[in-house]
Amino acid sequence: MKDNLRFLIVEDDESFRETVRSVLGVYNEMDAVADLKAAREILKTNTYDVIILDKTLKDGSGTDLIPEIKAETPNTVIVMLTADDNYNQIQKCLAAGAADYIVKSKSLIADLLIRVPKAVSQSAIERHLDHLEKQIKESLKYEIMGSPEYLRELRSTIKTLKWSRTPVLITGESGTGKELVAQRIHATEEGCNRPLVVVNCGAISENLIESELFGHAKGSFTSAVNEKIGKIELANGGDLFLDEIGELPLSMQPALLRVLQDGCFTRVGSNKTIHSSFRVIAATNRDIEKEVAEGRFREDLYYRLQGVRINAPPLRKCFDHISDIAHFFLVKFGGFKLKIDPKTLEELKNHEWRGNFRELGNSIERAMMVAKDRGSPIIESADFSIVPLPKRRLNKFEVTLPTTRSDISYDALVKLTEEIKREFFITALKLCNGRAADVATLLNVSRATAFRQLGQLGLVRRSRSEIEEERTNA
Repeated sequence: MKDNLRFLIVEDDESFRETVRSVLGVYNEMDAVADLKAAREILKTNTYDVIILDKTLKDGSGTDLIPEIKAETPNTVIVMLTADDNYNQIQKCLAAGAADYIVKSKSLIADLLIRVPKAVSQSAIERHLDHLEKQIKESLKYEIMGSPEYLRELRSTIKTLKWSRTPVLITGESGTGKELVAQRIHATEEGCNRPLVVVNCGAISENLIESELFGHAKGSFTSAVNEKIGKIELANGGDLFLDEIGELPLSMQPALLRVLQDGCFTRVGSNKTIHSSFRVIAATNRDIEKEVAEGRFREDLYYRLQGVRINAPPLRKCFDHISDIAHFFLVKFGGFKLKIDPKTLEELKNHEWRGNFRELGNSIERAMMVAKDRGSPIIESADFSIVPLPKRRLNKFEVTLPTTRSDISYDALVKLTEEIKREFFITALKLCNGRAADVATLLNVSRATAFRQLGQLGLVRRSRSEIEEERTNA
């Protein structure tokens, strides 16, 4: 059985053609033509699992090609691209044999990642083509999801890195898909069998990291009963992915810097110089600039690694697109027959998701299993092992600062100061279980002063005795 799906794109707009190719072509075989004539010609000698077909082409309607394709290869899945959402035209495409349609819009990338795999899988289920369903799941194994803006920028950056040996530094919180980004960067250079060697710098003890990276000669230390090839040598001709580079011991950083500068190193216990040519992709969830400033990470190594910087945003910055992200995970994990209850989707936005995309993906995968066990095609809140929480206060908040000269005034300063003071006292009261007297003690002010300020901010209602106490101490 072949490993990749074969796609044909029939689209006369080059930008859309390249967008489809960049989204679906990383882990699949992809051909592209611009018109019906070229499509008919290539279909004489090739068959495809999926055809992405534009409805309106320069030499005719893509709809006319659907019955021709179905007559020759009835199992081919056809997904239409349309510039409008005219219901009658869409129904005509579906009636002719298209599995689905996608409207060209700002959400095109998300639609391609969700609706194309779903259409392929649905067709596979209907036709009992198990291999096709497995292939579409495999093609999404290392796929990335996020806001449309992030996906467009990421794909644009990755495209510039094709055939480049420039080092890449990927930053972001845990669970934001940094390793998936590294996989995508590596996968752009398809068909050349370049190795991708992964090293988790945080999972290897300090006394073993040198041997792991550089290898060792037989007998170089007590347990070195055999010669070992290191990860750097194994990455020759490919990519070396150093995950959690911020965890690399400071003592090992000069040796890594040397090999990144000249590509030469020696195994532990050997004097023989070995050359390895590779691209380094590093990732960290630490504030790497802070690590440099505080002396825990070498500045020269930092600049050597940061050829191209990619920041993977946390899930909380993508809450407006959580519906697309959740449906993407459904498709990725094979939940083609399942749907998430709309109310449940809204509740998912109220969870903090400190584990970011990884936590959400794991939660959806578990919820799918629960829904299947109870025989329901609808995933509900109760199917999740996490309980969606109401949005809670964070120990930080946003303020509006002046953006033009006209915004600068004394009143604006007073308003900002009051806003900050109010948020401070709200948090202080919460941490003191609502006891204003405890807040006064911690602030080292009299209870009367604390009550007066809280009263001015409308945060506490003072009793008669408290008012009398304030007057006495005034």
